[in-house]
Amino acid sequence: MIALEYKPSPHECYIEHLAVASSHRKRGIARQLLITAQQFANQHLPCKYISLHVSSSNTQAIRLYRQLNFSVESSHNSLSRKFLFREPEWIFMTIPISNIQEAFECLNNPPLD
Repeated sequence: MIALEYKPSPHECYIEHLAVASSHRKRGIARQLLITAQQFANQHLPCKYISLHVSSSNTQAIRLYRQLNFSVESSHNSLSRKFLFREPEWIFMTIPISNIQEAFECLNNPPLD
């Protein structure tokens, strides 16, 4: 988060890092991790929304987040991020905790992650 220069608000559950080994992708693992994080936040934390940053070139992840009803809030460009991550543009996405039921419904859809 330091490299992304981001500090979550008190009512925000920020997902700092989410990764699935390439050998285990397209099995719904990332989808289930995100839904489990939403469930946990809804039941145990005083969060109003969940947020994350994603590389603008990670189109599969962006598609998954949109399927789970995350919304694009902003995008950020930085030379330091380009140097550190080889990716200058990062997209900031959020989902209100109140949308958690819609995420559960996505479990019934075939995974695309």
